[in-house]
Amino acid sequence: MQLVALTPEELAAIPTLPESSGDGEKECVAVCQGRGWAFLTNDKRARNYYQQTGVEVYYWAGLLRALWESGLKSMF
Repeated sequence: MQLVALTPEELAAIPTLPESSGDGEKECVAVCQGRGWAFLTNDKRARNYYQQTGVEVYYWAGLLRALWESGLKSMF
């Protein structure tokens, strides 16, 4: 994980994203769209919406389950 500054293009994309998304979520999605990165969320509605727009989206619970099933992460 890394902290990045938004580019002018990414900042310009934010107002085009749904009002129902929070500010931080919109910033993350703008970065993911602009850089071709995956978006990780725990919001099913956001996951479904952004998948339809072509963003590569991963659901937090699914990631944790995959880590647990692989033995890389314990549940405790």
